[in-house]
This record gives sequence, structure tokens and C-alpha cells, in this order.
Amino acid sequence: MKAFSLLEMLVSISVLVILAGLILFVRPGAPQTYELLNAAQRIEAELRKVQGFAVAAKDFKGATPPGGWGIHFQVGLPCYIIFADLGASPNERYDPGVSEQADICNTAKSDPATERFERVYFPSTIKIKNDTDVSPATTFTGAWGPGNGLDVIYQPPLLKVFFNNTLVNSGQLILTSIVGDTKTITINSVGNVIIQ
Repeated sequence: MKAFSLLEMLVSISVLVILAGLILFVRPGAPQTYELLNAAQRIEAELRKVQGFAVAAKDFKGATPPGGWGIHFQVGLPCYIIFADLGASPNERYDPGVSEQADICNTAKSDPATERFERVYFPSTIKIKNDTDVSPATTFTGAWGPGNGLDVIYQPPLLKVFFNNTLVNSGQLILTSIVGDTKTITINSVGNVIIQ
């Protein structure tokens, strides 16, 4: 009975690892494709985190936000904002503080009046695509907020999902990599998140 020696097994495994590495990095754009998937999965996780904040009535600056919790996305910016919808009559939209209005991704210090809880950056190779839309009948540029922004808000106690202060059946956010690959993140009216 003849068996493989340990040396033969190690050589075989190392050859397979080298081939897998060549296949992975010979394909142009492979690292950007994986960054794109990772960014989409991170957004999915952040949306679920925000949904959890709304369900748990998480406090922000010493009070439970009456409008719930949300995420603000904006075309052309390298970050997105997790925020608490504050105010006596919440507007289901992100309201940046005065110091953040020029550039929400680069302000060094948070304005005390801001609703921002956390700022999350995209990898440098990932951007929000311009033709993102909310529902089939509403286009990104026509119905979304100032500066081509999309706010996804989970509002307690029934956990309604608002897209820029509008209740719709679903919303989409399309991410693109520098090599042109895309991932579509769909959020439906009950808060389910699907990546395609």
C-alpha cells in the first residue's frame, strides 16, 4: 500500500495556493470587486444596526430620538452618516449641523446641534452610483433630498421605514467600483435588506 508523504502533500497544497492566487489577481479588478462586496455587506450590517437602535429605543444625547434612527447617503461623498432623527416633530431626514453643511465627511468636530451619531467611510475605490432610485416611480434626482442624498430611517414603535420622509415599498442604493462593477442594496418597507 503506497501513501503520500508529508512532503508531497505540502508541495501539492502550495501549488494549489499559488494557482488560486494567480487566478485571483490575474483577473483585472478582482480586488475592487471584493471591496465592493465588502462595502455592500457593511452597509447591510449598518442598516441592521440602525434598525436595532430604533427597536431598542437607543438614547442619543440623553433622550430617545422621536423620529428614530437612520443612515444618510450622498452621491459624490466618501462617507455615510448614521444619525438620530431629533426634534419635537421629526422630519424623517438627516439635518446636519451648521459646521457640517459644507462637507459632512470632512468636518473635524461634530456640531453640537447635529444629529450625527457616527461617520463611516467607503473604501477609496467605491462610490454611490448616480442613477440610484427609490421605488420604480420615483427617481433619485427628483425625489431625494438636497445634494442628491438618501436618508433611510427606521421609526419606532411600529418600525416604519422612510426614504427621505416618504413611506414607499422599497428603496435602492447602487454602489459601483472603479472598474464598473455594481452592487444593488434594496431595502423594503418592512426593513429587509437584500444585496444583488
